Amino acid sequence: MLERVGRLTRSEDRRTVRVSLSCLRDGLQTHPDGFLVLAVSDDAGALEVRRVVPSACAHASGTLVPTAGGRARCANHGWELDVERCAYTNVQRSVRELDWVAEGDELVVSVPRSARSLEDGLRPRKNVPVEVRYLAHACVALEAGGLRIVVDPWLVGPCFLGGWWHAHAVPSDALTTLLGADAVFISHNHPDHLHEETLARLPRETLMLVPDFPSGSVARALRSLGFTRVQALGEDEVFAVGDVLRLACLFAGDGRDDSGLYVAGAAADILLTVDANRLGGMALPADIDLLLTSFASGASGFPVCFDVVSTARCEAIVNRNRHAARDAAASYVRATRARAWMPYAGYFTEADPRDASVRAQNAKNSPDDVADALKARFPGLQTISPLVYPRVAVVEHQVEVRGEASTPADATHSVGAWRASTRAAVGSLDEPRLEAFLRGAGFRDDLVLLIVATDDAFVPGVRPAWCVDFRDAAVVQRIAAADAFARLAEARAAERTSPRFLLLRAREDVLAHVVARDRPWEELTIGFQCRVDRYPDVYNSAFWEHFTNILPGRVHG
Repeated sequence: MLERVGRLTRSEDRRTVRVSLSCLRDGLQTHPDGFLVLAVSDDAGALEVRRVVPSACAHASGTLVPTAGGRARCANHGWELDVERCAYTNVQRSVRELDWVAEGDELVVSVPRSARSLEDGLRPRKNVPVEVRYLAHACVALEAGGLRIVVDPWLVGPCFLGGWWHAHAVPSDALTTLLGADAVFISHNHPDHLHEETLARLPRETLMLVPDFPSGSVARALRSLGFTRVQALGEDEVFAVGDVLRLACLFAGDGRDDSGLYVAGAAADILLTVDANRLGGMALPADIDLLLTSFASGASGFPVCFDVVSTARCEAIVNRNRHAARDAAASYVRATRARAWMPYAGYFTEADPRDASVRAQNAKNSPDDVADALKARFPGLQTISPLVYPRVAVVEHQVEVRGEASTPADATHSVGAWRASTRAAVGSLDEPRLEAFLRGAGFRDDLVLLIVATDDAFVPGVRPAWCVDFRDAAVVQRIAAADAFARLAEARAAERTSPRFLLLRAREDVLAHVVARDRPWEELTIGFQCRVDRYPDVYNSAFWEHFTNILPGRVHG
């Protein structure tokens, strides 16, 4: 059924931008062609160009704006770039400088432009309609010529350990649709995409398609669940699905384990961006007939679960995130020259009563918010609500609505019953297992991790806390919860930036689940199941990458 037939063609060219040196000033400045220039005056007043870097932030499609001291900051999430060092100050990431040269009285910058395309010779020859059926959240079923591929099925219960619940009722035949799939594609290992309770309904011999990330995070997770046919899709590799479809996986452009899916028929081009940031580095297939993107924002524990963020700053960040989500959708429409757009990967809610404060703070875009913004920017764009028209088909590069308009039903949430059954299945927190896990993590960094088990309201209980020093070996100490808070407070009062401190107050029942089931640790933050404090206030990306994508499935088998 699945056969590798080639690769997407990646075309790259460079646009030369010439800037008069007389237009530059001492310091960091933004050029409208998408880059930052750092220029420094010598003692004689002569201006020297030191660095030229892209002005796009490496995260979430934001824009870096010059601040002071040769630094630029992204308003979306506060990532700050030290342009001289080509490295972020508060995130463990670096950037590559653009090619440039000073020629006479001009700065000449080579700005890369790239795109992806499917060669005509790789398209399927059999021309049939390609139907897209929205099922729930990020789950859609793709059907053509009697073949069916289901993407990212989360169809039962909550995800993120009870932090996310469906905002609308899942169709009664959704599981039947999943069980009839010829293959299932999982874009990444977050549980709203790789949902164990839903996948438990599938036969273990189901063909599972996954992105071929270097970490192996998705493939390893599925194999640990017993799936025996796991096919990794390399980035840009084109696979034939019978004689009616071609698939190609694109990876997120921010370096995280995330991906999207390009689907092509003889006369159909569909792109599912899932919730990847800057998919494919924004080098995307053009003239897409149907584009599906996320829309909501709010799919992160930052800022609402971070003690280091004040209430006023939290509100400002939430509002910026909503704007950023709208801008990201617009960037995808512009890059793909999409004819039609459908919002998905955002239909969730914080239904657990213990998360009421999160729900109140974590304002999200509605699909209509984003649709209205897109139509204002792209007047010819067709926007389709999957809640009203869950079935569409691409026929001869035109999107047709299938079936009658529907009215979405609100989901019902059995929060208490689910939580009780999960606690019974998982049991209490296994302290020796947690300590063995941390000692065997194989992680080294200038970081001290403090873990405090709490009740539902994040108040410490009777259990000890843990201090894990990752500087040389993972030295794990049991300490009192008060001591954990004191160690962070001492570092903050002394303004001591090395080692960094990261304190997690995690609900005990959820921490027990993570430990017992070897879950990715990012589920604690994205699922609003912990409160985070840290000093200095930097994103410890290496820690979260290791404990989310590298480690799960390795320490305990």
